[in-house]
Amino acid sequence: MKHEPDQNFGAQLRGLRLILGANNKPISGERFTELTGISAGTLHSTETNRRKLNEDDARRIKIRLGTKWNSRKGRWVCSWNESIPFSREAYEEYINRIVSDEQNRELEAEAVMRVVFYLLQRLPKLTYIQALFELHDGLGALATRLKAPSDVMQLLEHLKPSIEIMRDPKTREVLLASVVHPDHQKAAPFFTPGSAKPVPWRINLAALPEYKELLKKGSPSGR
Repeated sequence: MKHEPDQNFGAQLRGLRLILGANNKPISGERFTELTGISAGTLHSTETNRRKLNEDDARRIKIRLGTKWNSRKGRWVCSWNESIPFSREAYEEYINRIVSDEQNRELEAEAVMRVVFYLLQRLPKLTYIQALFELHDGLGALATRLKAPSDVMQLLEHLKPSIEIMRDPKTREVLLASVVHPDHQKAAPFFTPGSAKPVPWRINLAALPEYKELLKKGSPSGR
């Protein structure tokens, strides 16, 4: 059996901190955790080779710094073009030109909204409700980790779905159980008039795998 060569994850991270530093000095561990979102404990454990970088660590580094480790070349490379070795200059270009581009901000936000909308619309009813709760919890956790402004946390609270259960006071039998809709009235002040309308997108049924299967069997009826 062919074994992959052992990777020195500690040396990789120390090398990355050196790349991001200046005057041949690495940035501090504190600054690195601030830039990447990787905890100080995780950074220390990795640099002392007591653990390895997991997928979440690598994803944070890729998203926040614009780099990834290329094991074949044995070096950090630019995430958008692996033929370019990662450098302090490449990091600054990534932050100042790519991440900070306002046009990218708008386009990428719409891309996320579209995929969330499409995902939810394609789920069965039960899974759909479960996904709503999990998605909201995930957004709350993300906002907390990124130290989002307080108004974001307020809006998340206003739009939080919940379950309402009514029981018979004598038998305790469940009479009604439903999902309580978010408080859109409290959320309205966070948006400009008319911007909180339902998403205007529609799923293209012709693109669905089920539809294509029907086409193979013959033109679907009632469409």
